Amino acid sequence: MSSIANHSRKIAIIGSGIAGLSTAAFLHQDGNDVTVFEGFETPSPIGAGLLLQPTGLAVLAMLGLDEEIISLGSRIDQLYGRAIHSSRTVLDVEYGDFKEGLFGVGTHRGTLFSALYQLALNSGIAIRTGIQIQSIDSDHVVSEQGDQIGPYDLIIDASGSNSTLRDQYADVAINRQYPFGALWSTVVLPDTQFKSNLLDQRYRNAYNMVGILPVGTLDHQNRAAFFWSIENCKYENWRSQELELWKKDVLEVWPETEDIVSQFNKHKDLTFATYRDVRLRKVYAGHTVFIGDAAHCTSPQLGQGANLALVDAMILSKYLRGFDNLEEGLKQYAQARKSHVRFYQIASQWLTPFFQSHSWFFSKARFFTCDLMCHIKPARFIAAQVLSGTKTGVFGTLNPGDWSKKYDCR
Repeated sequence: MSSIANHSRKIAIIGSGIAGLSTAAFLHQDGNDVTVFEGFETPSPIGAGLLLQPTGLAVLAMLGLDEEIISLGSRIDQLYGRAIHSSRTVLDVEYGDFKEGLFGVGTHRGTLFSALYQLALNSGIAIRTGIQIQSIDSDHVVSEQGDQIGPYDLIIDASGSNSTLRDQYADVAINRQYPFGALWSTVVLPDTQFKSNLLDQRYRNAYNMVGILPVGTLDHQNRAAFFWSIENCKYENWRSQELELWKKDVLEVWPETEDIVSQFNKHKDLTFATYRDVRLRKVYAGHTVFIGDAAHCTSPQLGQGANLALVDAMILSKYLRGFDNLEEGLKQYAQARKSHVRFYQIASQWLTPFFQSHSWFFSKARFFTCDLMCHIKPARFIAAQVLSGTKTGVFGTLNPGDWSKKYDCR
């Protein structure tokens, strides 16, 4: 780097999710004056379980949080899925196919949020709640009530997939909602039927998918995130129908989930989530930068959203620390993140129709492609590499071991 920054910047971060809180932690460690703005009076996580990859765990290790998250979550060694009424395997990936000893961690989003939020509080980071930022005026942020707050040297939009600032100030290439979303809930995991180290899924063609992701122990009981794929346009119809009819539909796809499905007594026991595909031509504009889902939403098929956000936070702090000139630092940050983010955006977009669509072609094609790849050692290696969050291109990779030796992928 051409110049080493030696001064503190005054920075506003919009959003107290995973991207916002992790960015705040890194930038505060570097001596910056950081303020986090949150629209809710009481910050809380939105979403169900998530799968932390070695990339995300390596970033958390830099913040001293990885061991806490691992102890509270479930170590995941394998992802498995098959189509009903068929013996063909659709998904079978083990982290050990990439490197022995490598693993992911299934955790509830609230567990990760709580760890990052407590770190922010303990560090003395200013978190201003109940302030909805609706616009940016030069170096000030403007609240919903019209109050101008600032000035700030840098404004970071970490407000997530539904960012209202993105469409106002970013150079947006794509911003569209996927036609499929998911119903999800946190459930008690029956010990007799499901493994605590396995993300397990079943598929009916490409339009129905049910999955179980172990997320750790709560009140001495193993817990899991349950999710059911559903078209967005059918959600209201689902809400109006008898819940028992839907339960029968789930059991037709996966009879062994009976002990899980029986835990749902009303529609409100499940939450409906939608997903977006967002791509920016440029992740910064002036003194504003977009990170996490505000910059690069994808479908959840590869389980990379939280991990990409954590890597964003760490890399952004690196380049802001490395350059006195803010614009140059943002330019270098954008370049450093480009290939990694782009790979997973394209891979997610390519993969999604195989698992969430009405396409007869994709439903049948995955039998011949995915099943075959599950039995070829080099293909399993590449699949595990992709899953681990380390790919930056067809041949390119990054190594989380460069950030924390505990997660070395060499």
